[in-house]
Amino acid sequence: MVSVAPRLIISTQKLYNDLGTQPIFEISEKVQAGEELLEDLVVFHNPHATRPFNVSSFYHPKLAHFSGVSTDIPHRTLLQREVIVIGNSMVGQ
Repeated sequence: MVSVAPRLIISTQKLYNDLGTQPIFEISEKVQAGEELLEDLVVFHNPHATRPFNVSSFYHPKLAHFSGVSTDIPHRTLLQREVIVIGNSMVGQ
């Protein structure tokens, strides 16, 4: 019966803030916190590559790009996420 036990799932996020020097911190219940496929994707570029990577082929507003020369980090890019599950082990006994 553990699988049907009520539980609380809390998600905390630290997001990149393009508008200031401090990151954005958010806390939400997991049912409210959505995840997108591209939000964690970071492309690292080798500035000394023999065949440079065509950035325009992989441009998307949610992707972060890092190279030895420049960076492109969109506002609210996910930097860190922590998920906490609080369950009641006494339910169903």
